[in-house]
Amino acid sequence: MNIIAVSNHKGGVGKTTTSINVAAGLAKRGRSTLLIDLDPQGNATFGLGIKMDEATDETLTTATLFTERRVNIRDIIVDTLEPNLKLVPTNIRLAKAAKLLHLRPVKELILLRALEELKGFEFVIIDCQPSLEALTQNALVAADKILIPVEMGGFGLQGLGDLLETIEEVDEIKEGLDRSNPRRLATDWRIVLTKVSGYGEERNQAATRILEPIRDRVLKTQIRRNEAIEASQMESKEEDPSPVVLRKRGSRGAQDYRNLVQELLEIWPD
Repeated sequence: MNIIAVSNHKGGVGKTTTSINVAAGLAKRGRSTLLIDLDPQGNATFGLGIKMDEATDETLTTATLFTERRVNIRDIIVDTLEPNLKLVPTNIRLAKAAKLLHLRPVKELILLRALEELKGFEFVIIDCQPSLEALTQNALVAADKILIPVEMGGFGLQGLGDLLETIEEVDEIKEGLDRSNPRRLATDWRIVLTKVSGYGEERNQAATRILEPIRDRVLKTQIRRNEAIEASQMESKEEDPSPVVLRKRGSRGAQDYRNLVQELLEIWPD
């Protein structure tokens, strides 16, 4: 089982869009896939057309994993419109649960322990919140792969070093765990460039220079700016939000994410 955390503590880089489209793209290729929404904003949940408006305190969500010690993650999983894609949904209750994590011993291992009992999925995709706090640390510890969406322009590259330092710290935590399980050793991470356009060549060249020392970690596939991607994330009278790879399959956005899924399968095979 491949566990991939999609993480960048800089917001607005296409993290959730990448999470849901990679998950849906894998599922569309027949891979049994679970998407875990670990961002209290719940955008991945909403982006798969799952509405939490009527959720109560009794509704099982990712928050339940961090507040109930005996809950099984399988009890939280819900279906989506794509048969091979399942979801662990979330809502704002996760933010409240995160604030109480300091009361839990080894709080960084909660998600890892929950996933150890999970079977039947080829891929687990974790959509992280834009921070490096306890929830993201849980995702990074549980994952054996990390996909980092990075926007070429603006402040998209700022803070990348902080995330890479956090990954190194997480690997130290993993080294203290059972070494007989290779999944808990050094984490493989890759960068995918998002919101790429043909404009701002000087800016793009500056970003390329910054990434030069780690160019072997930058994926060949780039996600171009595309109106279909934005439209797929919006609710209308006719359609609920859904991944662009499912809703606008002929668009450039869908093509880019299909290419990304293909590249990920090549570097991270089963």
